[in-house]
Amino acid sequence: MFILDCHTHPTQVGVLATTGKMEKYQGSVSFDASVATLLAQMDHGDVNMAVILPWGRFIMEYNPQSIPNSWVAETVQTHAGRFIGFAGADPLDTDMAGSLERDVKQYGFKGLKIHPNDQGYAVMAERIAEAAAPLLEAADEVRRANETP
Repeated sequence: MFILDCHTHPTQVGVLATTGKMEKYQGSVSFDASVATLLAQMDHGDVNMAVILPWGRFIMEYNPQSIPNSWVAETVQTHAGRFIGFAGADPLDTDMAGSLERDVKQYGFKGLKIHPNDQGYAVMAERIAEAAAPLLEAADEVRRANETP
């Protein structure tokens, strides 16, 4: 049986710590989020592959635990056959479509990860279409441009 872990966040610094809202629910937590530990856990659980999800560009400017697109791509390449890379995009970036297209073409990402809370934009029910439309349109453009006939 093929097992895929579809949601992982290994970090460059190898540690992931909860902050802010998360602490309210589970207290302050810090754990090993290194690639080596993830691979060992995958082997132990007979997990064949895992999707590495980045955090969008917004938080990368100040967060030492950030997971930029370039690092995801490097990790996927270093551990070929074990990881699938997803791109991160910032819906507030005026060149979001261009950035996403460049990263998908350069790194070969297979999906997209966005997170309103971590990226600093609000998505309320009445604004979901407005907030998500540019990102979804950009992702669709990239998908269509990379389809094989």
